[in-house]
Amino acid sequence: MKTTIFIALLSLAAFSATAQTAEQRAISSRTPVNMQCVRAASGGSNRVTWRTSYGSSAREISRTATYTCRVRWSGRAATNAVLDVWFVGVPGEGGGKEIILDNKTVPIDLMPSSNVVVNVTSDEVGNDKATYVALNQKDVSGAQLRGCVVQLIMGDSVVRTYSSQSHLAAAAWKYPFGSVSGGTIGTDN
Repeated sequence: MKTTIFIALLSLAAFSATAQTAEQRAISSRTPVNMQCVRAASGGSNRVTWRTSYGSSAREISRTATYTCRVRWSGRAATNAVLDVWFVGVPGEGGGKEIILDNKTVPIDLMPSSNVVVNVTSDEVGNDKATYVALNQKDVSGAQLRGCVVQLIMGDSVVRTYSSQSHLAAAAWKYPFGSVSGGTIGTDN
């Protein structure tokens, strides 16, 4: 009896890990498109704004990330699609639950048997840190940029996804992926 319950729970967990509905699987499987994304560049700065002789200091840190997405359309007629790119990170102090930091929407025109290459760069994300040695305190503000989720949307359906972080792969099939204003991921708006 315990084995049967355990197997049922494992089956349910495996099914929910995909987070792709049966309708999404059907649409995705019959859509002749491929998508590849890769982190192409990262930038930003890390500068000390002040420092004392006894070890206290403050830093202004900013980061950007650029991802290159290549979409190949194998359909017979030209069509339109949208790349919805969600940049994610964590609150400045680190750890915690991922939040949405930025969202870029890029309309693309797909021609038969051809590639479309799109570079998408996040807004600059700031993370300021101050350490006060005498008080044994740290002040942190802003957020840390960690990666992105890309959704290829055709019509009103997500047909392909990419996630730079494996634990967000299931949530990448949610449409919309989340809310920029609230920073929440995987909400059912």
